[in-house]
Amino acid sequence: SALREMVCLIKDEEIGYLRECKVCFQIFFASRKDQWGCTLAHSKKQRQEKWLSTSGYQPKPRPKQPRRLEAVRRSLERWAGKFEPTYENLKELAAQADVTVKECQAALDFIDQHKNKRAKTASKR
Repeated sequence: SALREMVCLIKDEEIGYLRECKVCFQIFFASRKDQWGCTLAHSKKQRQEKWLSTSGYQPKPRPKQPRRLEAVRRSLERWAGKFEPTYENLKELAAQADVTVKECQAALDFIDQHKNKRAKTASKR
């Protein structure tokens, strides 16, 4: 029966509507001439990939945030600027944020880096 359908498509000159999706490699019958994906999501993905390849768009690299950064920030706000980076204070802050000391230190380093970047950009203006 599939062969019979193919013969009918050839007779009706609609064989051009029989396409292969470039995302999932499924063969489908397109309902429009400009439909190249078997679903709307796959069509959108193909458009995005084409746009990214032709536009030269390069997303800005973002610094990777350490795990549980927000928990450390919230706990640090409770200290209200009285935090001194001693090991005992670091342990207490980590306990309040419910993170490990290593994660807490990474979050503090990340926060300090961003404070320094903001201070540099503010002084340039």
